[in-house]
Amino acid sequence: RPLPEDWTLRGLEWTNNYFPQGWIEEAKVDDEEQLLELSSFVALRKQRILWLAYKLVEVGLENPLIYQSCLLM
Repeated sequence: RPLPEDWTLRGLEWTNNYFPQGWIEEAKVDDEEQLLELSSFVALRKQRILWLAYKLVEVGLENPLIYQSCLLM
């Protein structure tokens, strides 16, 4: 089941490859329940955060992120 933030992210350019194909469209959730925060989402959100962290590391191994302090000034 999509998390509440997934409903607000859908359609954004950078999320084109973020969600599995048809995942949001096939979710059987009423409009009123899309942004409802359930206690069961805590575990799902933890799992999602770990998955995203893993994906960032995976991408970083191929294309390392470079910190440039001069860009922060």
